[in-house]
Amino acid sequence: GCAWQNSELVPNMWLWVTFLRSGRADVFRMAEAMTRHTSEVDVYHFGEYAGLGSRHNVIHWGCGCKEARIAMAGLHRYYYYLTGDERVGDIMDSVKDADYSTVTLDPMRAYFPKDEFPTHVRVGPDWAAFSSNWMTRWERFEDTAYRDKIITGMDCIKRANLRLLSGPTYGYDPATGLLSGMGDDNWGRHLAISMGGPQVWFELAAMLEDPDWGDMLAEFGVFYNLPQEEKDAFTGGLISGKLRFEHPVLSVAIAAYGAYYRKDPATAERCWSILLENPFGGVNLQEEADQVTYMTELNEIDWMNTNEASQWSLNTIIALELIGSALPERAN
Repeated sequence: GCAWQNSELVPNMWLWVTFLRSGRADVFRMAEAMTRHTSEVDVYHFGEYAGLGSRHNVIHWGCGCKEARIAMAGLHRYYYYLTGDERVGDIMDSVKDADYSTVTLDPMRAYFPKDEFPTHVRVGPDWAAFSSNWMTRWERFEDTAYRDKIITGMDCIKRANLRLLSGPTYGYDPATGLLSGMGDDNWGRHLAISMGGPQVWFELAAMLEDPDWGDMLAEFGVFYNLPQEEKDAFTGGLISGKLRFEHPVLSVAIAAYGAYYRKDPATAERCWSILLENPFGGVNLQEEADQVTYMTELNEIDWMNTNEASQWSLNTIIALELIGSALPERAN
């Protein structure tokens, strides 16, 4: 379960973006400590799981989910580019071939049997994590082989029946970077957008100057929270309902991008409704925090958890940047 978060739902990104937005020294120190911990302790640095990390557990190595998203370079780039820390630079480079480790431990082994593909990955969080590793290798060393691997994956997704909406699970060959379609409606779509994928993909759209990729991101964001009848009209009924598009708060970053990219006021309004109607949107720290005692006394809101705090906060910051003009007056 959720006994220990590690870098699940990207609290690192939330903390670093909060620092960049606020300049607060205490936030920097917390983000720095989080970066040190997650990059060293939660990641396998050698052996058959090299480049993967452990998702949950109080005992760090106890979780069966050994995934690339926990170790991805996209979590640590903020600290590296702010400080030039050489150890973090080495760690980011060490995960550049993490996709090969998924052949040893298929991320989708519980859902798909062994078949003609070396392994199976989801567009996100798996391929998104790989692409953050490759993007970092490319931007630091101008290593075009890793840039080309990103482009290969993008081209495969562009050729899918419904582009980024298809899947999200593909057969995958790390030697070629090819993603092979396995249908338009399979497992794990909400995970594509809650583990740092959009934050990586937004940068890639700008770095590669690829309008098709930007349009695909916008399409996914606008689509995510549509009523099912509108989803059916768009896809011809090929994608099933709410079970595939869970947890609307997780979608706000990519939905806000869709609203911004397409100048879509209805989607922008939907984003703010999702955020402001969530309990986080109305929390009063003075009224709701209770004093509890662990090692020392502290104030704690008992219904709040780190997963939701990191995603609500990160997505709200992105929404303020992209669709801040659509923020309702009552929330200003």
